[in-house]
Amino acid sequence: MVEAFHANIVFPNKQVEELNKLTSDGHVLETETYVGGHVEALESGVFRADIKCKFRIVPSAIDKLMENTDKTMRHAIEVEEGIPLDLVTNFEEVCAEIKSKLQHMKDHPRRDENPLIYHLDVGAMYPNIILTNRLQPSAMVNASVCAVCDYNRPGADCQRHMDWMWRGDFLPATRSEYQRIQQQLETEKFPPLYPGGPPRAFHTLPKEDQAAYEKKRLADYCKVAYKKTKVTRTEVRTTTICQKENSFYVDTVRAFRDRRYEYKALNKQAKAMVGQAVVSGDAAEIKIAKSREVLYDSLQLAHKCILNSFYGYVMRRGARWHSMEMAGIVCYTGANIIMKAREIIEQVGRPLELDTDGIWCILPSSFPENVTIHTTHQKKKKINVSFPNAVLNAMVKDHFTNDQYYELTDPVEKTYEKRAENSIFFEVDGPYLAMVLPASKEEGKKLKKRYAVFNFDGSLAELKGFEVKRRGELQLIKIFQSSVFEAFLKGNDLKACYGAVAKVADYWLDVLYSKGSNMPDSELFELISENRSMSKKLEDYGVQKSTSISTAKRLAEFLGDQMVKDAGLACRFIISRKPDGAPVTERAVPLAIFQSPAAVKRHHLRRWLKDNTINEDIDIRDVLDWAYYIERLSGAIQKIITIPAALQGLDNPVPRVQYPDWLHKKMLAKSDKFKTRKITDMFSAKSKDSPCEQNEEDVSENNACANTEVDIEDIGKEVSEPGIIRPIVHSVKRKREESPVKEAATWREALGPPPPFGTTKEERKAWIVFQKKKWMWQMEQRGLRSKSKRGKPDNNAPLMSKNTGPTNTLGGFIKRAQRTLLNTPWQIIQIAETAEPGLFRLWALVGTELHQIKLTVPRIFYVNRRVARDEENGPYWRRCNRVLPRARPAHHLYQYTVPESLYRERCQELMSELSAPEIEGIYETQMSLEFRVLMQLGCICAVDPTEARRLIQFGSNNMDSYALSQLQFKSVAHQPYLPKQDGVSPIKHIFLYQHSAPNSSRSMWALILGPVKKAYIFVLDTVKTNQVPNMNTLYTAERTAKINLGTDESTLPGQELTWEVAAESEGRAVWRGVQRALQRYRDERCGPTVVALQTALSPAALIALMPGLSDFPLVPLHVRDVETLYNTLEWQRLGARAIVRHYLNLDSVVDLTVEQCRYFHLPLGNTAADPTQFGADLFFARHLAKHNFVLWCSSLERPDLGGREIDDNRTTAFCIRPLIQQPSESFLRCWSKLFARRPLTETTIGTILVSRLNIPHGGNLVSKVQVEGTSVATSFGAQHANIQDVMASTGANATETYDETAQCSAAFKILRTMIASWLRDVTLYKNVFADYQISHFYRWLKTPTSLLYDPALRRTLYNLMKKLFLMLVAEFKRLGSQIVFADFNKIILFTKKNSVMDGIGYVEFVVQSIRNKELFHGIDIRYKQCWSYLLWLDEANYAGIEGKLPQGLVEVGSSQVADATEEQSQEGEVTMHWNIANFMPSAVREAFYAGVAGFLSAAQSEPERLPALLAGEISQKLFQMTEKINRRMPTMKLEDIGAQAGLRADALQGITPALLFVNALCKVLALDQQLDDEVTLVRRNLLRLIGVGEFSSAAEWREPCASCILGEVICKVCNHCRDLDLCRDTHRQHGDPPVCLCPTCGTAYENQELEWRLIETMNRRAMTYTLQDLVCVRCRQVKRENLSTVCDCAGDFTTIVPIVEVKTQLATFKTIAEYYKMPLLLELIEFNLCNM
Repeated sequence: MVEAFHANIVFPNKQVEELNKLTSDGHVLETETYVGGHVEALESGVFRADIKCKFRIVPSAIDKLMENTDKTMRHAIEVEEGIPLDLVTNFEEVCAEIKSKLQHMKDHPRRDENPLIYHLDVGAMYPNIILTNRLQPSAMVNASVCAVCDYNRPGADCQRHMDWMWRGDFLPATRSEYQRIQQQLETEKFPPLYPGGPPRAFHTLPKEDQAAYEKKRLADYCKVAYKKTKVTRTEVRTTTICQKENSFYVDTVRAFRDRRYEYKALNKQAKAMVGQAVVSGDAAEIKIAKSREVLYDSLQLAHKCILNSFYGYVMRRGARWHSMEMAGIVCYTGANIIMKAREIIEQVGRPLELDTDGIWCILPSSFPENVTIHTTHQKKKKINVSFPNAVLNAMVKDHFTNDQYYELTDPVEKTYEKRAENSIFFEVDGPYLAMVLPASKEEGKKLKKRYAVFNFDGSLAELKGFEVKRRGELQLIKIFQSSVFEAFLKGNDLKACYGAVAKVADYWLDVLYSKGSNMPDSELFELISENRSMSKKLEDYGVQKSTSISTAKRLAEFLGDQMVKDAGLACRFIISRKPDGAPVTERAVPLAIFQSPAAVKRHHLRRWLKDNTINEDIDIRDVLDWAYYIERLSGAIQKIITIPAALQGLDNPVPRVQYPDWLHKKMLAKSDKFKTRKITDMFSAKSKDSPCEQNEEDVSENNACANTEVDIEDIGKEVSEPGIIRPIVHSVKRKREESPVKEAATWREALGPPPPFGTTKEERKAWIVFQKKKWMWQMEQRGLRSKSKRGKPDNNAPLMSKNTGPTNTLGGFIKRAQRTLLNTPWQIIQIAETAEPGLFRLWALVGTELHQIKLTVPRIFYVNRRVARDEENGPYWRRCNRVLPRARPAHHLYQYTVPESLYRERCQELMSELSAPEIEGIYETQMSLEFRVLMQLGCICAVDPTEARRLIQFGSNNMDSYALSQLQFKSVAHQPYLPKQDGVSPIKHIFLYQHSAPNSSRSMWALILGPVKKAYIFVLDTVKTNQVPNMNTLYTAERTAKINLGTDESTLPGQELTWEVAAESEGRAVWRGVQRALQRYRDERCGPTVVALQTALSPAALIALMPGLSDFPLVPLHVRDVETLYNTLEWQRLGARAIVRHYLNLDSVVDLTVEQCRYFHLPLGNTAADPTQFGADLFFARHLAKHNFVLWCSSLERPDLGGREIDDNRTTAFCIRPLIQQPSESFLRCWSKLFARRPLTETTIGTILVSRLNIPHGGNLVSKVQVEGTSVATSFGAQHANIQDVMASTGANATETYDETAQCSAAFKILRTMIASWLRDVTLYKNVFADYQISHFYRWLKTPTSLLYDPALRRTLYNLMKKLFLMLVAEFKRLGSQIVFADFNKIILFTKKNSVMDGIGYVEFVVQSIRNKELFHGIDIRYKQCWSYLLWLDEANYAGIEGKLPQGLVEVGSSQVADATEEQSQEGEVTMHWNIANFMPSAVREAFYAGVAGFLSAAQSEPERLPALLAGEISQKLFQMTEKINRRMPTMKLEDIGAQAGLRADALQGITPALLFVNALCKVLALDQQLDDEVTLVRRNLLRLIGVGEFSSAAEWREPCASCILGEVICKVCNHCRDLDLCRDTHRQHGDPPVCLCPTCGTAYENQELEWRLIETMNRRAMTYTLQDLVCVRCRQVKRENLSTVCDCAGDFTTIVPIVEVKTQLATFKTIAEYYKMPLLLELIEFNLCNM
């Protein structure tokens, strides 16, 4: 705090723990912390420098060490020792010596030699990690902090990202379950604050109590629901460390570290002075020297403790500078350093123990150890360098150096110097003589931080973790350990060493087994007693049990309670043998009882031991539990002696102490003579890196390598004759199938000639047997044998026999053609409806033949009954399970399948049954039969194999008529759809063209028969005039022109074409001519042919005019000419040219249509005028049918909801997309406008895919992602109750009133699946049609004419889009941005930066940070415009000084920012868009523009003097302008403004042009809040100038333009979706009539479409007004009783929507109708106004 005070840093508040903190996925945290340092014990046993150990060296590691030897030694000399390399005289010799030793180790990787025992630790590890990485709590930053930093520019590297390991314990309950428990607690009452007080509500409890209740209730719930109350998770997190943060914390750590180093140096000098004083023999000098040594040693130890506390302080509860991230980074970095060191040691030696800041290891004695460096340095002539230490320090430098360390060089200018920093260094302790590591008694575990290390002089260098250093342990074990450690230094090998140690163990075991017979009682008391201290009072332990508690209670019995009332009681006790069977805690006897009087001792021992035979002279040896003490000592012997000896391959040195069970089994298995050996013990794998290579010089080697296959018995023997080829046994894993036997064609070939009938009985019997065989063979060939006994066909029988009879007859040909239909997939060309209900004409290409097939389609609908039928199945119905629309409950659902003719007869009766009480709804009645066929069959189908067998077996001859149930859908992967063979299509095309002029008799028809190279043109007019040019010349010219433009000639029709032109005055003549030409073409039998129609008439209308067309499949081409094509005198010439051009494009159009049909699985002749919309309906219907849904398909604007769709008025209400703006603000700094030039579809698709992140089990649609900066209500993590639970608890009809978002959850999942499949097709297969579907998806979803349109589904998606949008805005705000305006298409940000480049850098960082979240991956943001100064009133009224964006800067977040040196050359251009200026007279408008432009120019040129300029020079000019307007235009006339959409005449009543100018200008100037005083003064003076009071009602600003927003208007050209304000839109074209333009492509919206949208809005508004409730004017309660005239509170009732509001909206609509020339809307408005 002192350093922070001196650095002028504000002290933060003390850390307060967040109550019931949630994880990112919504679980309540119990505790959270970080993973500390890595500590691990790797080996157990005795390791001595004079006893050999086995090493396995990794040669590749040695190669790496040899390669980096020069670099390692250079780092050790220059960095660690601080000596320039050019002062070293023997650098090359030292490196060569090191390399030679390493080479010897590489040549002999398996080594058995004496080890070098080292302790390699990092000096002051945690403080140096803090200093190296500039770690401090205030430097732990996130994206929101960096976003507002002035140093955060593109390319800045002041952000250091470091990992750390987080660990948390949390409750398994989800966020929704936690919220439900909160809701439940809010309804409960809790105990009063004081006795007798009132019960307290949950919200009145303190926050701590609320959190405790919530956690307890949630834990109880988890215990029942999840069978556990805690889940532990660890994850690696990344935190950003600011390298330019004020370094007060780091400076404090560095000061303490450097000061400690000073005291350590002084302590070293003091030790030398002690030695000198001892040599001098002066007692006073010796005392002074030792005191100085103690002083400096104490100071350095104190600084060491404080230095280490800088790491621990940041996690201290209540710390002012608290940071779990910093503590985690320190520990994680330290653990990584130790693990890296371990990787190196494992390759050249053996690590023994990993500590937090060091590693104990043994290295081979041949490993380079210490080298001497000779230098010419004045102070360091000779230095010793430890090579192992140098290797580790080089590793730390390579992996843990901070290359982003910034140091403040100029505090005034705030300039920093960047450098690399690394103060982390290893230090070498050793070598040592011996190291003892005990073992754990449990299998697979090691004892960490427990070892003993000895110096070469035999002294104990370090002892850690043993009982001998602990207080309160059994004295026997302490004495045993003290004596046993010395024995580890005896002996010349491991066996002798353990033998010496075993002697010590045996001695103490003898003491226990002899029950201490040779010891006096006092020594025995000291040996077996335990001494424990109690930290708390006895009464504080309650019902706990332990030896200390039992001792304290028994001391109180004979010494009194006063002796044990205080804390810190020392309990010294022994463990008795009695009472038998009692636990150890109840057999603790205080040692003081044996020093008490004999009577007291006898009394209490009898009671405690429950033995009445005890007398006064009892011996303690009779009381002790010797087995307990033997077990205790044996455990210590196991850890130190027996288990380590076994792990080092020795027999048990102390046989009386047995191994643990797990180790005993291992030792038995190791010494078992009958153990089965592994094959790897006898054989080793052959090396793969030494194959026999081809050698031209040595042929014998090549021959030897060639014969690699030898007998298994010869393995290992020398091959004497390599050239001998030995027989090799080969086996075939799978038996080869025998060649098929040729089947006989006739029964005579199969059975032979028949025997004669004969005259005898035997001959006739043989003849009958032969005939039976012949009949059986014939039955098999006909397939009748595959019938079962009941006459049912066998599904396993082959579809048809190999021999179908003779094919050279007419009957055989017909039979083969019929059976081709059964076993060949059909490529459906067209499915057309006939005049007979339910009968369709299906054109299919089967093989190479075109077939016309009759298809019978039944009417299928579903009836949901509340009461079940008596029978499950009937002649027309069957019970089924389906998912109904809007999640309606399916009580008893029946599927009806009836003929279409019967359905039409009983249709009215069926609809009347809908009102029956037992019928809930009748579904799929509005679905057309054609759509069902297209959905079910697609473009490829085949006959069901079961049906095909049935037709064959029963010999059906009707092969041209099928039912829908007999056909199956097939994929284009099974059978390609209309594939081209060598570039030739399997079907030929005929082109039929027709175009007519509207309101005229002019018409042209064309029939072009490409296969026969004939073309017919018919000109239809009231007068037979033939002005058609020479068609041969015209065709040749157009074809040549198309080829010259780059079209491949092979893709165009042939050049030879015969044209015939006829002029007719009657249509019947034209139709007869077309039919005659078609009949002639048909007679020529040119193969499968389709008629491509480009006509204004529908195919059904054409067939009615020309019945001959029904003999061909018809393919409509949805290409239209402009209606005004025939409005000229040369209309026949233009029509002929149009015909030729359309024909030349025919093949490309048909090919494109075929490709689209392949993707849609749609017949070529059934394409719709809007293919993307119809394709989306088809895709969605198939997905729904696949998932067992009942479709709500309807051609009307309402979905088919079983008859209740008429009541669904709420979901069809008009919805407005979100718009966020701050209309009364302006700023003087840089505004950056980000225009997200992406269609709404991308936001839609991104929203749908975002909802897939994590779908809860309950069926909720949105992901469980809680985003910081958003409320729970608007985030994707907002979870509600499970819909099934809500429906179950609220009754069967709950779905009728429940939120449609929940009702559409299942359908929305299917929708998401469909979108995902489209995206997969786009990303994996680059399918352009899938891309079209994605682009037009939202248009399909919002279009009421879509077959599967559902307003609830649209509202669901819209709400999700709105949530995603609000979360995006919240992210911008969280990162420090200020939102000026935002909608689905653009965002305007106030960056608070001083230059455009700084603003761009800020935006780049913010957007990149947002995109790092998975939620916003799919959002595309692009730069559009930026301003250095902006006045913003609303979207239609703003002005600013525009800045220039750098060249090539388009996409935001791409980090392709130009250099800061590029200044904007054209900055300063004033741009203004003021819609309010359109409602001013022209003179006032010009003055308004001039005033605003002058203000902006002053703000740009002299921003500091702007208040003074506004009060002086600018105000004078405004006075002159106001006076001029007031003098020239004293009154206001609406004619001066003209017709304007949205004009509010009441806002302009009673004001003059001058007052309008003053009000508008002051409104704009007041947007700058920093100029409030100056603008108020200017306004007061201007109003005084025109004679209006400052507080007059006329001086108040009134908006002259109303607003009328049409939501989600989609451009038909570019598919851009936006909200269109018809009154204030800035993209308008003023013409006759005026039109609104698309801001993306400039295409004009159709006024007729906008007119119908307004009429629909007006009708819905009228419906809303009619269906609204009445509310009380006093209590605002909704009226419930129908007949009451007043409320219960005596208040009158009124409407929620007043009639005045409706009239105001109608008036606005009227101005729009007059401005945009919408006569129908104007007529309806006038009608409504007259009737109000």
